[in-house]
Amino acid sequence: TQAVGKIKVDLEVSKVDFLTLSAHKIYGPKGSGAVFVRSKNPRIELQPLIWGGGQEKGARSGTVNVPGVVGLGSACEICHQELNEPTHPLLSLRNDFLKDLMNEIPGIKLNGHPENRVFTNLSLTMHGKRVEEALPLLMRLGFSTGSACSSGTLKGSYVLKAMGLSEQEMASTIRLSVGRSTTSNELKEALELLKKAFVVSQPFANS
Repeated sequence: TQAVGKIKVDLEVSKVDFLTLSAHKIYGPKGSGAVFVRSKNPRIELQPLIWGGGQEKGARSGTVNVPGVVGLGSACEICHQELNEPTHPLLSLRNDFLKDLMNEIPGIKLNGHPENRVFTNLSLTMHGKRVEEALPLLMRLGFSTGSACSSGTLKGSYVLKAMGLSEQEMASTIRLSVGRSTTSNELKEALELLKKAFVVSQPFANS
């Protein structure tokens, strides 16, 4: 779901048996999505979730959401065009933002590979202060704690834990993303908010 629209996905080369995608992840209509199920070499069969009229070749019964399907298709077309450009338009925007963050906030750490990552995402561990302690200074900034798989939860991300982060580091990690509507001025404002929240900070209290 996170890969489609952000990296080139070749179902044959990758020998994918199943693939799911959500339209809202690629600026399509919310509530729409798709599932790919391999039909040969090997043939994969799924049991229907909803029985009835036999639509979708018997995989799911119910009236097709035509506007959602068209919107999803159009969103995929636009993503395909952008991925075929030599450099994705958002890549330089994100990289410039990361460079500014590294220069302005001491001890900041980028989680994951610096290059082999989707062009929208930054997972950052801020030195010396839990994110929850900085919340009053971050109310105007849209961000998530932890990883995409665990945002909205209070416990540490199992993804970050698998990457080797300690409990303290996970508590100081935020996830930021850029999108088509993100502007350079907005990123400058975000930088200032993050500086106010994390540059002047106290170290972790001894537990």
